[in-house]
Amino acid sequence: MASLYRFFGFALLAIMTLIVWAYIDHCRNRKKATRYVKEKLQMPGVDFEMTRFVNMARIIRSASDSLLLVFFLKDRHIEIPGFRPEEVVNIPPDGVLLADGERSRSLVCVERGKNIFFLDMKDFVPETICYVKRGTGGVKFGEKEIPSSNRDWFLIDRTRGRTLCPPLRELERHPGDGFFHLQGIAPTEGFLLDEEGGLLLVDEQRGTFAFRKSGRDPLEVFSPGDIISVETNDEDPDLLDFEVGRKSKTAFTFEFNDAGEAAHWKAWFEKTKKEKTGSGEDARSVFLKLPLLKGI
Repeated sequence: MASLYRFFGFALLAIMTLIVWAYIDHCRNRKKATRYVKEKLQMPGVDFEMTRFVNMARIIRSASDSLLLVFFLKDRHIEIPGFRPEEVVNIPPDGVLLADGERSRSLVCVERGKNIFFLDMKDFVPETICYVKRGTGGVKFGEKEIPSSNRDWFLIDRTRGRTLCPPLRELERHPGDGFFHLQGIAPTEGFLLDEEGGLLLVDEQRGTFAFRKSGRDPLEVFSPGDIISVETNDEDPDLLDFEVGRKSKTAFTFEFNDAGEAAHWKAWFEKTKKEKTGSGEDARSVFLKLPLLKGI
């Protein structure tokens, strides 16, 4: 019993140490940012916001309708004209997305090692966050932020039918530094197959969907016209056997919670194939490589 108390005592001490260290680090960085803004930019007293996962301060300049990004550790700054973010999405462990809804534009900034990467996205403004919680957690929709320990998330723009997500580090063929931009799909429902990360995402409005067999496989996206057949499994009514694709066919089996849920989605896929094939935008996945921000 005494050893158990010692264990919890050490664990509590470690947590408190991390909290204190994070606070001291934040104060130190804010002091550096304040000094840069005051001395280099000659803007004493101006309000600025610190960024959680990137060593960067943000200043919105109302007079010039622009955004000033201050990289205080590198003694540099850049100004982005015609951009005033209203939403900030912190992307763990090393990024942030800034969204300007009025201009339908988002900027993604990622700090990895000594490098700063910067991605400018037109016609994309995420409205909600979805993330996958392995185990019994399932797929969570309508979230306000990405949990700091989660790497399996989706930023969803339902208005434009766009979704941004990271490549999982589990992928056998990892594409590198960047994000997948799913076009023509903004998921409204999601199902986790198993602990391995098998996943089915469905956009009920557009009739598009995405699937991966496990976290080691890339997420494939499909349009209504890609549906070849959806059948109830002969051995288990909780299972649906899918055959999808155009040039190349993909077959997979997905397990739902019960036979009723499986029957509901079988009917949905059949109706979607019949009513929405050939209408709307074809779903596709594009990998956006992160450009290096030069001069920083």
